[in-house]
Amino acid sequence: MPLEPPSRHGLYYYALDATHLAFLGVDEQRGLYSQAFSSSGPREVLPVHADVASFLPGGLSLVHRGTFGAWECVKLIQNETDGPLPGSHEITRKVGRVEEKLANWTFSTAGSPAPADLSVALLQAEFSLPPMYGGLGLRTEQEEWEAVAEEGEELRVILQPRQKLYWWQYHLGLGHRPVLFCRCLKVTRSPTSPANLPLPRSDAGDAGV
Repeated sequence: MPLEPPSRHGLYYYALDATHLAFLGVDEQRGLYSQAFSSSGPREVLPVHADVASFLPGGLSLVHRGTFGAWECVKLIQNETDGPLPGSHEITRKVGRVEEKLANWTFSTAGSPAPADLSVALLQAEFSLPPMYGGLGLRTEQEEWEAVAEEGEELRVILQPRQKLYWWQYHLGLGHRPVLFCRCLKVTRSPTSPANLPLPRSDAGDAGV
């Protein structure tokens, strides 16, 4: 039986007995909502709080309306003369995680992780999921997950006549907001962003599951 249009855009979670499942979706009228299904048919639609949805695999993508990864040009240097041009150039970029409160979580159990540590773990898990489940299929554990800070780097280059060099930085985010600025820089000779990603693929992203 084909799915109804509202049920085609969301995430499904299966119970252990494989006969029950829950749908988590979002729309303009209801916001975040869930609906349970069983062999007897669908059950009533219930609202879901964003703090709860954020704990579920793929939930951050639904709450924040998607994940993304993008290159940003952080420096352009050019030689407008007809001869070689040596020089030093300073590149300043952000590195690390934007400290953003993902949810209103509190913990009372001894030994519970700090909310900041939990946010990092959830973001890493979200970005590692394949795109069909709201992630990017990328591993980010090796990146700098401390609070974002600006770093400067001095470059010494010799530009050839009429040459332009573009320095790019990769960042990942939720919705339209960057949350992680990667350390790696790439350079190109055209305004087209690099084709290769600076992060390894996750096992889930490779498998597509």
